[in-house]
Amino acid sequence: MQPLVGIQRVLALVAVAFAAVPGLVMAGPVTVDGVRDGNDAYTNSFIANWTNEHHKDGSIYQDGTQETMVWWEEDSGYFYLYVEVPIWAKNMIWGAGVTAAELALYDVHNMSLGHHGTLSGIDYGKATGSEKALFAGITADLQGNTNGTTGGKKGSNKGSNKGSKKGSKKGSKKATTAVSGAGGLVSSATSLDYLLGNNICDLTDCSATTTTMSFEFQFGLSADEFEALRNSISDDGIEFHLSPERGLLPQMVVPTPATLPVMFFGILLLIAASRCRKQATWLRT
Repeated sequence: MQPLVGIQRVLALVAVAFAAVPGLVMAGPVTVDGVRDGNDAYTNSFIANWTNEHHKDGSIYQDGTQETMVWWEEDSGYFYLYVEVPIWAKNMIWGAGVTAAELALYDVHNMSLGHHGTLSGIDYGKATGSEKALFAGITADLQGNTNGTTGGKKGSNKGSNKGSKKGSKKGSKKATTAVSGAGGLVSSATSLDYLLGNNICDLTDCSATTTTMSFEFQFGLSADEFEALRNSISDDGIEFHLSPERGLLPQMVVPTPATLPVMFFGILLLIAASRCRKQATWLRT
């Protein structure tokens, strides 16, 4: 098993510590919009293994040793679940948003997949068309319904038949979550829903380099049923379909400036804990 690298584990522990401190986490329900941000009150998480099952033989994520954090929460009688592909394996870019450096990453790790060959460019269809998440008998399709209607349960939240900012050239089609096999599902959304629904991206261009492929769910399940769902993910892992895949590994990613304050806080916690242990040892002697 390839574990999360040391700094990732520190950041995960710090995130949980922040969630436990009053005033540092916004109280209230999770907003099911496809991303985990300041509108969400997730305080529980666990690590799950995952593979890329799309043309698996050519993927560098084929052996099930990769890990991702899965977040969940209970609020007002509902359970919420957030699942994401790590940013080093997939980000939300297509069209003019694909830089030469990003294209080189995707090209190198998709030449052998036999699906797109070399990616002279990444358009909306290539970036989102085959992307899925499968776990615990559930299949969630990233692109979902793109026929110009909202469809599914998220339509009322995301709007209907919404045109892009650049007019008819861009089209009025909009992705909505397509989920099957999910008992007790109340609502769901993906990061693609979020980007398109908030006019951050359109069907031609997207430069959301720091946004990953993610899925968010609201369930009306019993506590035992939701625990069984979590245990299934923890025990059996997640099958993502990534076409294309970014091709990085966790140790190849440099922390972004936004993560540095949290990383610094984590280091301070480790130093403080070390000093406490040394002081306790001195007092005993």
